Amino acid sequence: VVVKKNNVEWLNNNTQIHYSIERIFTRDGEYKQSLLDQEGAFVDILRVMFRTKFSRIADPIFYILGGNNAFNYSKAIDKLEGYISPIFAAISSRMQGPNKEKYGFIYRTNGTNGFNYTIHNGINNLTIKGQMIDFASEYTTFKTASEDWQTDIFDGLTFPALGNPPNRKVINVFQPDFCRPLQLRYNRTVAAFGFGQLHEYVLKLVDFEKCPEMDENCPEADKLDITKCLSGRLILITKMNAEIPEETIFLSKPHFYGHNSSSTNVNFKPDFHQHESTIYFEPLTGTPVRAQLRIQLNTNAWIDRLKLNADGSTEFLHYLSPTRTRAVRRFVPMVWIDQLINLNHEPLNRLQRASYMLGKFHYVHQLLKLGYIIFACLLLISIVIVIELFLLNRRNKMNKDVLYQPSKDQEKELLSPTKASTMTTA
Repeated sequence: VVVKKNNVEWLNNNTQIHYSIERIFTRDGEYKQSLLDQEGAFVDILRVMFRTKFSRIADPIFYILGGNNAFNYSKAIDKLEGYISPIFAAISSRMQGPNKEKYGFIYRTNGTNGFNYTIHNGINNLTIKGQMIDFASEYTTFKTASEDWQTDIFDGLTFPALGNPPNRKVINVFQPDFCRPLQLRYNRTVAAFGFGQLHEYVLKLVDFEKCPEMDENCPEADKLDITKCLSGRLILITKMNAEIPEETIFLSKPHFYGHNSSSTNVNFKPDFHQHESTIYFEPLTGTPVRAQLRIQLNTNAWIDRLKLNADGSTEFLHYLSPTRTRAVRRFVPMVWIDQLINLNHEPLNRLQRASYMLGKFHYVHQLLKLGYIIFACLLLISIVIVIELFLLNRRNKMNKDVLYQPSKDQEKELLSPTKASTMTTA
């Protein structure tokens, strides 16, 4: 994926930037034809969202529009790059914007400029570089601004200088696909990818409705309800006024890494290296060097009970009419996305050289600081020694004066008149 900032406008004396995001998804390397041709039954997300509006018993008209089966049989690659289902065919003519020939997780936004941000560019303060001022989407009616949140939110492409050690334990990033912020939390500092030090942050699914401050003390949720965001897209497409019920579409870590997966009735055993999302920042500039994004989309879907015929076709159970079919709720994983994001080679090489030079300067600076400290200590010791010698010399002089100086009694006796007369008479 290539991410670009397009339609850039400089605002407020060049301290703010307004821009749109273009994401270009392409296949990385060569795919085996057998993989591209692999088919299966996958959840039709559009049908799932429509189906939730009817609870356990749906209106017969729904089945005319969406078909009988919640699962769409197609090629696996089409779930990302775009597919056509019965319900999509029924509503596609009402869709707005580009890429409306198919429906897919990345197809709809691929090559478009539908996400629009206004951010601080940090020209006067690097600690607010990339901080979001407002956001608007062309795919939904959703809009938001910084005053809607009780914490700083960043755009996810531009990050503040972090320092070493990092001065930010968390970075809350607004994710436009899900209409909500996600948290990046500091984990450790490592040497990797040609850099002596990189700050490793990990993804935390913090529910801002339960912990609006979104700091490092907020607990991580096992899943986040993103129905409202996807529902907004559906309403925009179909011109429907009724929203999809909550708790229909959820975002989670793959296989619920770090949490109990009992809701899926499967005992998953995920690990850090294959299921955690990480991002590595160069400390002084805050530049993201590499990111491994791993997320999973799930649905709490109504599944209609069907009869599978020998020829592969489906129909409602023979003892129930369509109007009496009672569906059952099932929590179903839909898509697991594992995305590797690298900084382009040219800026990466420049950053490595700059980081190397800055590291050398930092090393010299530390040596100079150490030299200053040693010099100050030696100077202090010298001053103490000089003072001690001065005091010692003064004490010796005082002792010598006392040794040769007559006592007061002797002085009085010598100056006494009686004593003086006696000495004269003699």
